[in-house]
Amino acid sequence: MTSSHPDQEIGLAGLDVVLGAPRRWLGLEAMVLLLGILVAYASLGQSWWLVPATILVPDLAATGYLAGSRVGAHLYNVAHTTPLPVVMPSPSGPM
Repeated sequence: MTSSHPDQEIGLAGLDVVLGAPRRWLGLEAMVLLLGILVAYASLGQSWWLVPATILVPDLAATGYLAGSRVGAHLYNVAHTTPLPVVMPSPSGPM
């Protein structure tokens, strides 16, 4: 059986993968969010070395897998939500 969809040819059929226009919109949304965050960060006058350092912070939540797959998956998913940076405390001033 041949398929006209290229992603099915590489074995992605049946997986929860976003394809087509929704995938492009999600990418555009992520870029706009990143630009907005960088503009807001610049207006706060914080040290720019913190930007690359904090990009990996959510991945530290993967250490939750040491407590089991259920706890690890929950922590990892919570750490990768967009609202998380909103509730994080900000430094008291420029570093």
